[in-house]
Amino acid sequence: MKKFRSSNPDVVAQAVWFPIGAIPPIALPGDALVLMHTGILRNTVVNISSGDPSAGLELLLHNLRKVLRCEFADIVE
Repeated sequence: MKKFRSSNPDVVAQAVWFPIGAIPPIALPGDALVLMHTGILRNTVVNISSGDPSAGLELLLHNLRKVLRCEFADIVE
């Protein structure tokens, strides 16, 4: 089992150009690592952040997967 340690929130926000709480899983710098819990794969429709703290984006999971660069993992504490 691999161990995961999250980054400092301020460092992440500065690196990806989005505020904490509004970081979308798409449109990130090429070296950004996006981890998604495998549980999302059970959904047909998902809501993601738009990059704006006051707005989200609802879309079909299969459309998100077309543009998503991520790794899926069972993320637990």
